Order: sequence, then structure tokens, then C-alpha cells
Amino acid sequence: MSAENRRILIIDDERPILLTLAALLGRHSYEPEVAANASTGMRLLEAKKPALVLLDLQLPDADGLHMLEQIKASHPDTQVIILTAHDSLSNAIESIKRGAYHFISKPYAPEELLSLVEKALEKQELLRETIELRETAQRLKDDPSAIEEIARRELGLIRPGEKVIIVRDVPPAKP
Repeated sequence: MSAENRRILIIDDERPILLTLAALLGRHSYEPEVAANASTGMRLLEAKKPALVLLDLQLPDADGLHMLEQIKASHPDTQVIILTAHDSLSNAIESIKRGAYHFISKPYAPEELLSLVEKALEKQELLRETIELRETAQRLKDDPSAIEEIARRELGLIRPGEKVIIVRDVPPAKP
């Protein structure tokens, strides 16, 4: 997992929650950033580009569900886990519909939260890799000669100065 993929933004108006989560995540080699309100959270989201946001539904300056929509609109690849003391099935369903990775009620078990964090970050990494593979496949489709560059630069299969012969299986022409 890359270093930038370990950045986690915690947005919660309860200082003890912020401090506890930051300490827990820091002990597990994550890079937590904390915000006690929505406006600070959005500024940190833009500045730090975290892979994951832990978001409280009840903030003093914004509705958590509305903020979730803003996060997903501006950073669609960023995973969001909703944290709330106001546990309800309708909130959980609405959060997932609006793009949250998961919904967890306070108080939460640290092991459960850490497991969700790891799974959310794995999902984010898989999405990033999928996008890169699709872009590479499209480059090859658009320019088959790009395979030499990819083999050399991205895969490290060809050393500089080595000659390359590319053999392609060409389907027979249709009658």
C-alpha cells in the first residue's frame, strides 16, 4: 500500500473521538488528519487528498449526508466510512446509496473499525489499479507499438539498447 493510500481524514465534532481515532490509526501506521467541523474537513480534503474519510453524520456546521455527497462529487475515488452515534437503518441505507463504503455506529470496537479501514483502502487501491490497467489497455489498442515502451518502462522487462521483436496474432480476415 502506497504512503498516500495511508492518509485518513477524520471529521468529527467530538474531540475525544478525534484524539482516540487519530491515536488508534497512527499506531497502525496510518497517517491521520483531524477536523472538528465540515469546513475544516473540506479544506483538509483538498489539501491532503486522503484515500479515506471517517465522517460523523452530525456536525455543527453541516449535515453529514450532504457532506458525503460533496466528498463523492469532488473526490469520487475517496472512500468514506460514516461514523455516528445516531444509529438508524434509514441513515445506514441512505449513506450507502450516496456512496459511503460503510456505516458504523459509535461506540465501535477498534478491531472492527480497523478491519473496515483496511478493506476500504484495499477497495480504493483496486479501483486505482483498474483505472491504470484500462488506460494502458486503451493505449495498446490505440497504438500497438506502445507495447515496447510499456514492456521497457512499466514492466522493466527490456533493458535499454536491447532489440525487441513483437509478434502479434492477427485474426484471419472475414470473407
